[in-house]
Amino acid sequence: MLRSLVGSEMCIRDRLSLVYNIEHHYQQTLLDRKVAEEARLDRLLKEESEVREQTRREREAVREKGFAEMDEAMYTSSDPVLQEIRNGVRARYEAHLEQQAKEDDDEVAALEAKLASMMAARRR
Repeated sequence: MLRSLVGSEMCIRDRLSLVYNIEHHYQQTLLDRKVAEEARLDRLLKEESEVREQTRREREAVREKGFAEMDEAMYTSSDPVLQEIRNGVRARYEAHLEQQAKEDDDEVAALEAKLASMMAARRR
């Protein structure tokens, strides 16, 4: 069969094979890039989750340390005025920590939304 093909027919046959190889290579490259990007995004999500957990643990440790120091000083006195002050300070301190936690959570939510939009854009 090959012997009966003329030069132009062989050229067409070889060109089709070349086009197929180029297209296959291009599709494989796109697939490899998509897999790499998804792995990178998964790694970023994992890192973000670890940072969030570390922040939560640090926040809780600071809170407990602050309460322990304050409680030690205030509980040693039986003065009712100091007890009232202690309760007010503790309430303000808790409100401050809650506000800080809310701000941190809002920042994390904004980063998660940005990351999700990046992932959605990459998948298109």
